[in-house]
Amino acid sequence: AGVSSVVLTGFLSQFAFFFHGACAPPGDGPGPHWQCGLKWADNPEGYVYGNVPYKLWMAVLPGLLCGTLFGPWCNAKIGPKNVMIVFLVFLFLDIAENVNDLFF
Repeated sequence: AGVSSVVLTGFLSQFAFFFHGACAPPGDGPGPHWQCGLKWADNPEGYVYGNVPYKLWMAVLPGLLCGTLFGPWCNAKIGPKNVMIVFLVFLFLDIAENVNDLFF
């Protein structure tokens, strides 16, 4: 169920990605800057605001590639149970950091 939901979400978000990337106003990132939004009093030009965060997206891709390449190798060498223990350690460290930021 998890894999099919990720695949389905990826397929469905392609339209929104293209729409926001192609219809961003000039000066709001790369794109052809088409006027494909509804024109009304608050948006007389017909642009779509809330464009795709290209810089953040490009910053995440190398980590995704490395995780995809080295993840199965680490899982085979360390073992699935030990990988889950490492994930739990990182999860508890993240919880401790968030609680510290929240209260202190």
